[in-house]
Amino acid sequence: MNGPFVAENGPLLLRPMEEKDCADIVRWRNEERVRKWYIYRETFTQEGERDYFRNVVQTGKAHIFMICGKENPDRAVGCCVINNIDESANEAESGLFIGEESALGKGYGSLALDACAAYAFKKWGYGRLTARVFTDNVPSLETHRKAGYAILKRLPGVVCTDADVRDMYLLERKNPSADSCRDLPAGEEEKNAGAEAAAGQDGKRCW
Repeated sequence: MNGPFVAENGPLLLRPMEEKDCADIVRWRNEERVRKWYIYRETFTQEGERDYFRNVVQTGKAHIFMICGKENPDRAVGCCVINNIDESANEAESGLFIGEESALGKGYGSLALDACAAYAFKKWGYGRLTARVFTDNVPSLETHRKAGYAILKRLPGVVCTDADVRDMYLLERKNPSADSCRDLPAGEEEKNAGAEAAAGQDGKRCW
């Protein structure tokens, strides 16, 4: 890899977010097809996004990676995030969305999520990454499954910022090389197996 890119997977490259990316992220996050899968559904602004980049991303409280295709690496089509970092538990939360409609349906989500998780495990040594997905967001749940995430439990009655109340799934991907990875309680895998066929995104104000 050359230039600013830190990870790759098949046709995709990941690079750290820059301040110039705020415009794309605001545009993407304000689209209804993206907004509806978040708990936080308020309108994003350029000023607010720049403040978040400077105060949260640049200070290392969260990490955002822009998803770019190798055929046109100067153009981002979406982004991945690592946030809600818990150093005491050696874990963090992950999420992503594909912003450009032209990039939908190509499998980019699972490839980017997989690359982001692998990079985060290697770079920061987390024992696991978690994610939250609305139970009716079947495409997002399938994206996470393909990227190595498994359902842990259902989160009932999550209240969104527009007062919508919905259920979510909590998922995790373990770091296979981390001794601190937590095993599921006995019977938990069986209990969750049926739910895997049915669940996107971190709903907090993450970027």
